[in-house]
Amino acid sequence: MGPVKHDRRQEPRFPLPGRFRSIAPSGLIGKLLDLSLNGALLECEDDPTVSMGEHVEMLLELEDSRTFAAKARIAHVELRRIGIEFHEIETPAFEQLSELVLSLKRAPTLAKLSTPPD
Repeated sequence: MGPVKHDRRQEPRFPLPGRFRSIAPSGLIGKLLDLSLNGALLECEDDPTVSMGEHVEMLLELEDSRTFAAKARIAHVELRRIGIEFHEIETPAFEQLSELVLSLKRAPTLAKLSTPPD
């Protein structure tokens, strides 16, 4: 048996189709894999040029045409996947994000059904 990983997330994450692109530093683009009130898991199209602890500004574009701008900290980098923790989101965007996450908590199967297979 391998080492045990402890999940330190404070909020559940939900699989959700979408895209992202970085505003600063520029150049990161890819798929949104999952989302929570506190952060997201992203898959970059190319090898990421960011490091753990670095601060970034992201634009998350959900497939239902909602877009969120957020400042975040890179929580981890593993191959082409990066985990981000939000630390600054404009109030209207945070309210939309809260509504979305609340609706996914109520009906988590809808999020799974809307996620295209890899």
